[in-house]
Amino acid sequence: MKKVFKNTMCLAVLTSVLLGTSSSAYSESTLPDLSKYKTNIVVDGISVSDEQMPIYNNNQILIPVRVVLENSDFQVKWNNNNRTAEFISPKGDVYVVNVDKKEILNNTEVLFKDMNMMIKDGYTYASPEMFNHIKEIDFHWDKATNMAIITTQSPKDNLYIYDLGQNKLQNASRPDTNYQMQGGNWCSRW
Repeated sequence: MKKVFKNTMCLAVLTSVLLGTSSSAYSESTLPDLSKYKTNIVVDGISVSDEQMPIYNNNQILIPVRVVLENSDFQVKWNNNNRTAEFISPKGDVYVVNVDKKEILNNTEVLFKDMNMMIKDGYTYASPEMFNHIKEIDFHWDKATNMAIITTQSPKDNLYIYDLGQNKLQNASRPDTNYQMQGGNWCSRW
């Protein structure tokens, strides 16, 4: 009788453990609605939270185009007559965002139609998917933290050198390609 009771108890504990872990497994659909919480934009590891932030419109996150592109070293020009924004990448690629047609173009080729694109309070907003069509940046929207994470092809390494001769702190870059930035520290790739 003890053996039957012991086996039954083991089976009951095992069943409750299995059911408990399967119901608590992470799912994007179980994330809370973060639309009322603060959003953030990070470009190459640097927060740009002092500028215009992403907004929610009809449960869709919209990203301020100018903020992302200017912080990714793009030149941005607004043409109020035809309601377009032209932006030029550091490598010279030219893109045009046409707000009325809700599209992004490279030369004359339509790269993406964004039906959620809009102007609000003087800022152009677009879906995160639009940024995936710009070659020079890698864009990721992290729903769990309400954060836009942008990495450019030539990230700023935030390296500073104190020049004793001139007695000042200067921004610098590391020319040695055997090193890469990892978690804020320089680490050798070898």
